[in-house]
Amino acid sequence: MIQEYSSPSVTDLETQNNTENQLITRNQLSKLSFENLSEKEKFASFYKQEILKGVTGNAIPGETLFIMGSSGAGKTTLLNILSDRVSLKSTSKLSGKVLINGCTNLNQRTFGNIGAYVMQDDILFPHFTPRQALTFAARLKLNNLSEDDQDLRVESLILELGLKQCADSMIGSSKRKILSGGEKKRVSIGIELITDPKLLLLDEPTSVIATIHQPGSQAFSNFDRLFLMCDGFVVFQGKASEVSQYFSKIGFNCPRYSNPADFIINTTSIDYPKRVNDEKKISYLVLKYKEVIPDVIDHDLNSYNILAFQGERPVFLRESANKMYGVFPYYIAKTIVEIPVLIFQPMIWSLIVYFGVGLTVTVKQFWYHYLVLVLLSLSSSSFGLFISSLFESEETAVTVAPVILMPFILFSGYFSNASSYPKWIGWIQYISPVRYSLEAFVINEFESRDYKDTDIKIIDFLSYDIGFTSCLLSLFTLGIAFRILTGLVLKYFVRKFQ
Repeated sequence: MIQEYSSPSVTDLETQNNTENQLITRNQLSKLSFENLSEKEKFASFYKQEILKGVTGNAIPGETLFIMGSSGAGKTTLLNILSDRVSLKSTSKLSGKVLINGCTNLNQRTFGNIGAYVMQDDILFPHFTPRQALTFAARLKLNNLSEDDQDLRVESLILELGLKQCADSMIGSSKRKILSGGEKKRVSIGIELITDPKLLLLDEPTSVIATIHQPGSQAFSNFDRLFLMCDGFVVFQGKASEVSQYFSKIGFNCPRYSNPADFIINTTSIDYPKRVNDEKKISYLVLKYKEVIPDVIDHDLNSYNILAFQGERPVFLRESANKMYGVFPYYIAKTIVEIPVLIFQPMIWSLIVYFGVGLTVTVKQFWYHYLVLVLLSLSSSSFGLFISSLFESEETAVTVAPVILMPFILFSGYFSNASSYPKWIGWIQYISPVRYSLEAFVINEFESRDYKDTDIKIIDFLSYDIGFTSCLLSLFTLGIAFRILTGLVLKYFVRKFQ
């Protein structure tokens, strides 16, 4: 966690390094995430200038994430924090989290194991040639390889980065310019790529694109994901190809045949010092971002398979329309693939939780507990598949899912006695997987206990009267019913697509 701090002493830093017990290795990286990052600069006796303002986002392996914004938006500051290269000044106040895989705090030590950072300014030895600079970096960083293997790595990078023509020319300096700015930048990138990092941060990395805050249309079309900033706020993050559609949705239409990047920068640019209109623009963009992009944690929705079809849905519809396969084999294959997860995930959960919370330890009750979890996973997964199949847009699925899930939870008997619901709305509990699983858990744990005359019998107190077997059958029925509905929906959309 990036905590609020003043400049630490050398002893503090040594203690932190010695107590670091979650050192991540290069092969363990799956996701970089950051939550509520804020930075304030202190003037006089109070914090006045806020550079980052609650920035949250993530970077996924296998995709490029481009952070865009006009000058002063906070792009470089964000990269410095992500790589833990912020200057430790008494005038700075930082807060928020930077995590690897959602659990390991990122600092310079962990970042050095898995990542590399190409900064905005190219800091190179002017008398080196590109080949010498890369070889020098290889000798220092690749101690586990022989010099021959290091040299092969250097030559490979020279070819990949297009530096063959200038590989043996001096890099030069600002006073004596020999290599172009683009060639220098590629040398800087090569020095960081020499270790084949799992995570690469680049601050304004290209010369073909003058600056990252205003890429050309051809380069923009190659972006995977976009992280757009305005005055320290996040105003969009998602697929770069969807940014024009998003801005149209909130009232800013991108002119036809224009460069989306130019349009976005013009829309989000702010003049400093800020005026009233600038403040209104910032407030509007931040408000719309929070409305359109719901604040929902990915893994919570994935546990319900809410986004199960969003990625492969277009491919499935096209290939089904082309008669490559039908709905039935596709759906059966997808269901079979899920079976190991539906079986083993509840088992891991049961082994940890059942004994950890002190439930009654008998063979019969443990396996019944596990069976309830399997059926709950089946019904929840089936419900998630059904919701996912209904909507083309990921944003729509994510927005609608909590609206439907909330009544299932509210009428589960967890917040209120099962017999206390008004009849006109109490029927919701009978289509809620949570309701049946909760009653089954309670019956499994408390039905066999001996009660004194003065004791409260918890099952009767909660008005659970469906019965253990009926709860299991209901969970199984809901799981199968949602799967059948999902198949029908997919069949309908395939016919519609054709």
